[in-house]
Amino acid sequence: MNFFEELKKVQFKEISLEENIESNDSNIERIETSIKTEIKKSNLILQKKFDNLEKEVNNLNLENDTLKKELFKTERERKELEASLFDILDVYFPLDNLVEDKDIKIMTNLMRKKTLNILRKMKIEETTKIGDSFNYMYHETLNTSLDESKVYMVKSIISQGYAKEGKILRIAKVIVEEK
Repeated sequence: MNFFEELKKVQFKEISLEENIESNDSNIERIETSIKTEIKKSNLILQKKFDNLEKEVNNLNLENDTLKKELFKTERERKELEASLFDILDVYFPLDNLVEDKDIKIMTNLMRKKTLNILRKMKIEETTKIGDSFNYMYHETLNTSLDESKVYMVKSIISQGYAKEGKILRIAKVIVEEK
Protein backbone atom coordinates (compact mmCIF):
# COMPACT_ATOMS: atom_id res chain seq x y z
CA MET A 1 0.00 0.00 0.00
CA ASN A 2 1.31 3.35 -0.76
CA PHE A 3 1.06 6.61 1.07
CA PHE A 4 -1.80 8.02 -0.97
CA GLU A 5 -4.02 5.02 -0.44
CA GLU A 6 -3.40 5.23 3.27
CA LEU A 7 -4.20 8.91 3.21
CA LYS A 8 -7.57 8.22 1.56
CA LYS A 9 -8.54 5.80 4.32
CA VAL A 10 -7.98 8.39 7.02
CA GLN A 11 -11.01 10.52 7.49
CA PHE A 12 -10.33 14.06 8.31
CA LYS A 13 -12.65 15.89 10.48
CA GLU A 14 -12.90 19.53 10.00
CA ILE A 15 -12.54 21.47 13.16
CA SER A 16 -13.46 25.05 13.35
CA LEU A 17 -11.20 27.56 14.96
CA GLU A 18 -13.56 27.94 17.95
CA GLU A 19 -13.61 24.19 18.55
CA ASN A 20 -9.85 24.09 18.35
CA ILE A 21 -9.56 26.94 20.88
CA GLU A 22 -12.10 25.27 23.18
CA SER A 23 -10.23 22.01 22.94
CA ASN A 24 -6.93 23.75 23.72
CA ASP A 25 -8.56 25.66 26.59
CA SER A 26 -9.86 22.41 28.00
CA ASN A 27 -6.41 20.82 27.74
CA ILE A 28 -4.82 23.86 29.36
CA GLU A 29 -7.35 23.73 32.21
CA ARG A 30 -6.63 20.03 32.80
CA ILE A 31 -2.88 20.66 32.70
CA GLU A 32 -3.27 23.65 35.03
CA THR A 33 -5.36 21.62 37.47
CA SER A 34 -2.82 18.81 37.35
CA ILE A 35 0.06 21.23 37.98
CA LYS A 36 -1.78 22.85 40.89
CA THR A 37 -2.41 19.42 42.41
CA GLU A 38 1.26 18.47 42.06
CA ILE A 39 2.34 21.79 43.57
CA LYS A 40 0.04 21.22 46.56
CA LYS A 41 1.42 17.71 47.03
CA SER A 42 4.99 19.02 46.78
CA ASN A 43 4.23 21.80 49.26
CA LEU A 44 2.85 19.28 51.74
CA ILE A 45 5.90 17.05 51.34
CA LEU A 46 8.27 20.02 51.72
CA GLN A 47 6.35 21.30 54.75
CA LYS A 48 6.63 17.84 56.37
CA LYS A 49 10.36 17.74 55.65
CA PHE A 50 10.76 21.28 56.99
CA ASP A 51 8.83 20.40 60.16
CA ASN A 52 10.99 17.29 60.66
CA LEU A 53 14.19 19.30 60.13
CA GLU A 54 12.94 21.97 62.54
CA LYS A 55 12.25 19.29 65.17
CA GLU A 56 15.71 17.79 64.56
CA VAL A 57 17.37 21.20 64.93
CA ASN A 58 15.47 21.80 68.19
CA ASN A 59 16.50 18.38 69.50
CA LEU A 60 20.13 19.01 68.53
CA ASN A 61 20.02 22.42 70.23
CA LEU A 62 18.67 20.81 73.40
CA GLU A 63 21.34 18.12 73.23
CA ASN A 64 23.99 20.79 72.64
CA ASP A 65 22.79 22.77 75.68
CA THR A 66 22.85 19.61 77.79
CA LEU A 67 26.38 18.77 76.61
CA LYS A 68 27.55 22.33 77.33
CA LYS A 69 26.15 22.10 80.87
CA GLU A 70 27.79 18.70 81.38
CA LEU A 71 31.11 20.02 80.02
CA PHE A 72 30.93 23.08 82.27
CA LYS A 73 30.15 20.89 85.28
CA THR A 74 32.94 18.44 84.41
CA GLU A 75 35.42 21.28 83.90
CA ARG A 76 34.43 22.84 87.23
CA GLU A 77 34.78 19.47 88.98
CA ARG A 78 38.19 18.93 87.34
CA LYS A 79 39.39 22.32 88.55
CA GLU A 80 38.09 21.63 92.05
CA LEU A 81 39.83 18.25 92.02
CA GLU A 82 43.11 19.78 90.86
CA ALA A 83 42.85 22.47 93.54
CA SER A 84 42.20 19.81 96.18
CA LEU A 85 45.12 17.75 94.90
CA PHE A 86 47.42 20.75 95.12
CA ASP A 87 46.19 21.54 98.63
CA ILE A 88 46.94 17.95 99.67
CA LEU A 89 50.40 18.18 98.13
CA ASP A 90 51.02 21.43 100.03
CA VAL A 91 50.40 19.56 103.28
CA TYR A 92 52.19 16.39 102.23
CA PHE A 93 55.43 17.59 100.60
CA PRO A 94 56.74 19.76 103.47
CA LEU A 95 56.65 16.70 105.74
CA ASP A 96 59.89 15.61 104.15
CA ASN A 97 61.62 18.71 105.51
CA LEU A 98 60.20 18.26 109.02
CA VAL A 99 61.20 14.63 109.50
CA GLU A 100 64.64 13.90 110.95
CA ASP A 101 64.42 10.11 111.24
CA LYS A 102 66.42 8.65 108.34
CA ASP A 103 63.99 5.75 107.63
CA ILE A 104 60.96 8.01 107.62
CA LYS A 105 62.80 10.52 105.41
CA ILE A 106 63.55 7.72 102.90
CA MET A 107 59.87 6.72 103.00
CA THR A 108 58.63 10.29 102.44
CA ASN A 109 61.10 10.76 99.57
CA LEU A 110 59.82 7.58 97.95
CA MET A 111 56.22 8.75 98.40
CA ARG A 112 57.12 12.13 96.89
CA LYS A 113 58.72 10.46 93.84
CA LYS A 114 55.65 8.28 93.33
CA THR A 115 53.38 11.30 93.61
CA LEU A 116 55.48 13.24 91.09
CA ASN A 117 55.32 10.25 88.70
CA ILE A 118 51.54 10.28 88.97
CA LEU A 119 51.55 14.00 88.20
CA ARG A 120 53.86 13.42 85.20
CA LYS A 121 51.43 10.81 83.86
CA MET A 122 48.74 13.47 84.14
CA LYS A 123 51.16 15.79 82.28
CA ILE A 124 51.30 18.08 85.31
CA GLU A 125 54.69 19.51 86.18
CA GLU A 126 56.04 21.55 89.06
CA THR A 127 57.01 25.04 87.94
CA THR A 128 59.47 26.08 90.62
CA LYS A 129 62.75 24.95 92.15
CA ILE A 130 64.80 26.64 94.83
CA GLY A 131 67.42 28.77 93.10
CA ASP A 132 65.21 29.55 90.04
CA SER A 133 65.13 33.15 88.90
CA PHE A 134 61.99 34.91 90.07
CA ASN A 135 59.41 35.13 87.28
CA TYR A 136 56.05 36.88 87.65
CA MET A 137 54.50 34.37 85.23
CA TYR A 138 55.22 31.42 87.55
CA HIS A 139 55.75 32.94 90.99
CA GLU A 140 53.96 35.04 93.53
CA THR A 141 56.28 36.45 96.14
CA LEU A 142 55.34 36.54 99.79
CA ASN A 143 58.00 39.19 100.43
CA THR A 144 56.48 42.57 101.13
CA SER A 145 57.88 44.42 98.13
CA LEU A 146 60.44 43.94 95.43
CA ASP A 147 62.57 46.45 93.62
CA GLU A 148 61.86 45.82 89.94
CA SER A 149 65.35 46.94 88.94
CA LYS A 150 66.93 44.06 90.89
CA VAL A 151 67.12 40.35 90.04
CA TYR A 152 65.77 37.84 92.55
CA MET A 153 65.92 34.10 92.99
CA VAL A 154 63.62 31.67 94.80
CA LYS A 155 64.88 31.12 98.35
CA SER A 156 62.05 28.86 99.54
CA ILE A 157 58.78 27.49 98.18
CA ILE A 158 55.75 27.95 100.38
CA SER A 159 53.28 26.51 97.88
CA GLN A 160 54.43 24.77 94.68
CA GLY A 161 53.17 25.95 91.31
CA TYR A 162 51.94 23.54 88.65
CA ALA A 163 51.54 23.62 84.87
CA LYS A 164 49.92 21.27 82.41
CA GLU A 165 51.12 21.30 78.81
CA GLY A 166 52.49 24.83 79.22
CA LYS A 167 49.34 26.22 80.83
CA ILE A 168 49.74 27.45 84.39
CA LEU A 169 47.35 25.64 86.72
CA ARG A 170 48.59 27.31 89.87
CA ILE A 171 51.21 29.97 90.54
CA ALA A 172 53.87 29.10 93.11
CA LYS A 173 53.99 31.10 96.32
CA VAL A 174 57.63 31.75 97.10
CA ILE A 175 60.03 33.73 99.22
CA VAL A 176 62.80 35.33 97.22
CA GLU A 177 66.18 36.88 97.86
CA GLU A 178 68.34 39.14 95.78
CA LYS A 179 70.84 37.38 93.49
